[in-house]
Amino acid sequence: MDAKIQNSQDFQSEIPKIFNFKAVFPYFSSVITSFPAPGTFAVKPAPVNDMAYFVTLLRYIHQNPVKAGIVTSVKDYNYSSWGEYNGQVEPVFRICDTRTVLNRIPFTDLDAIVNEQLPEDFMSLDDDNEQPRFRLSDDQVWQQIINLTKVTTATEFQLLDKDQLREALRELRLSGASVRQLERLTGISRGIIQAIKI
Repeated sequence: MDAKIQNSQDFQSEIPKIFNFKAVFPYFSSVITSFPAPGTFAVKPAPVNDMAYFVTLLRYIHQNPVKAGIVTSVKDYNYSSWGEYNGQVEPVFRICDTRTVLNRIPFTDLDAIVNEQLPEDFMSLDDDNEQPRFRLSDDQVWQQIINLTKVTTATEFQLLDKDQLREALRELRLSGASVRQLERLTGISRGIIQAIKI
């Protein structure tokens, strides 16, 4: 068999592992009821302004394949940028500029940091640290906000009495609204929403 075809077949057999379809599809099929027009997704990048948070994100990103059970060590995952940090990837094939990180953190220290296991209760960035159950659409969340508070805009919601605001956010979280969804729709910061006990 031609080596190119063999590599292609090996790669195709790895695709389900790469994307972890079994874990991802049930969640998204329950969340996405219709697709918005191109360019209208409400994903807002958050700036990383301190080194501690950056290192946490670096650990989280590189430990995803380990946490998913695809590999047992960060260095074993072939489709990660970690090979660019440790020199396993040829310079011709590099897509990640590692100089900024390696100029600040020596590789031996970075290797120890990235391979240090994140705690089990570490807040997962992709699912708001909760098991996907049913999700409300944005329209359903707004309807609940109107029913609970009698306000119709994010500005009015932000101006609610502190106790009424907390209780409304608590009720919305209990009904299935995610932290990110509430942050996006109401303009209330993620930290405030996460601090509310449900």
